Amino acid sequence: MINWNIAESQRISQNAQNLILLRRFELPFCRRWGIDPDLIDMPENGMRPRAVAEAYELISSGEPRAAIESIQFSESGELVVTVSA
Repeated sequence: MINWNIAESQRISQNAQNLILLRRFELPFCRRWGIDPDLIDMPENGMRPRAVAEAYELISSGEPRAAIESIQFSESGELVVTVSA
C-alpha cells in the first residue's frame, strides 16, 4: 500500500522497493522496470548474482536519489535491499 504522507527520504526508499517488487514487463509504459521473471526458474547459484546486479541497475536508473547500502538474501531466499536517501 502506498503511503502518501511520508517524508522525502522515506518516499525514496519506497520508490526503490516498488522497483524491486515489479516483474519486468508488468508496468505498461515502463516495461524495462522490474526484476526479470526468468530468475524464478534459474538455479540458485546463478540467480542470486544476477538478481543483485539487476537490483543495482534498477535502483540506480529508476530512483537515482537512492543510495544503495546493501543487497542481500534473507534466510527464506527473499531479496532484501537497504537504501538511504
